[in-house]
Amino acid sequence: VGRVQFDPERESMTIIATLMHWTVGVENGRTERLYAIAADDLSELDSMSRSVGADHMPGLTFTSADDRYVKPRLR
Repeated sequence: VGRVQFDPERESMTIIATLMHWTVGVENGRTERLYAIAADDLSELDSMSRSVGADHMPGLTFTSADDRYVKPRLR
């Protein structure tokens, strides 16, 4: 798809799509690359890259050992 570079051995990919656009995220633990793709012709509309670290990314969980409620919680 466009110029999206992806190594399935070392990176994870997330695709969120609507009828008009796709958002493709590729992450390897150190860098996250985001691509905006047109759904009609799969051309790249825009892209960005940012450095990420495991210690800087909050986690999302829905359960807790402290109570029995299921709700979104940041870790």
